[in-house]
Amino acid sequence: MITGVGVAFVQSVLPVLLIGGLGYLVGRARSLDLAPITSLTVLVLVPAIVFDSFARAALPRDLLSRLVLHVVLQLAAV
Repeated sequence: MITGVGVAFVQSVLPVLLIGGLGYLVGRARSLDLAPITSLTVLVLVPAIVFDSFARAALPRDLLSRLVLHVVLQLAAV
């Protein structure tokens, strides 16, 4: 049975390493155009993660409103 640091590694670090390794192998096997993937990430996935994080956060309303304003301004600059 895995305990302590092992659990943290398996739950947090290992999935990131596996996804990175899979991406590396796919990149070596095929030539991919990265422009659509980059656009999808910047325009859809990042805002979705930010929205989800804000929706789950237990922050004071004034701090949350400043954070939302900051993210909106950052995305508008892209």
